[in-house]
Amino acid sequence: MAKVVLFGDSYIKRLRFFCDERKGLHVPHNVKWNGQGGLRTDRMNTDLYGKMLKKKGDIVIVAVGGNDIPLHHNPKRL
Repeated sequence: MAKVVLFGDSYIKRLRFFCDERKGLHVPHNVKWNGQGGLRTDRMNTDLYGKMLKKKGDIVIVAVGGNDIPLHHNPKRL
């Protein structure tokens, strides 16, 4: 079974709670969760990042950057 490591912001944190609350939801992999609310690329949590690297996942999913977009930006400005 593949070891999946997820690293990112509150979306990862909420996804973990979503999966944990649904006991009948079968996740077909060994999943390690590393989510922190408010995570931005300019404020990466090095402790959390180090923990993610130590887990040596077969599959690593990194979800960061959503908190870097200012509130009033639209797609044209990005």
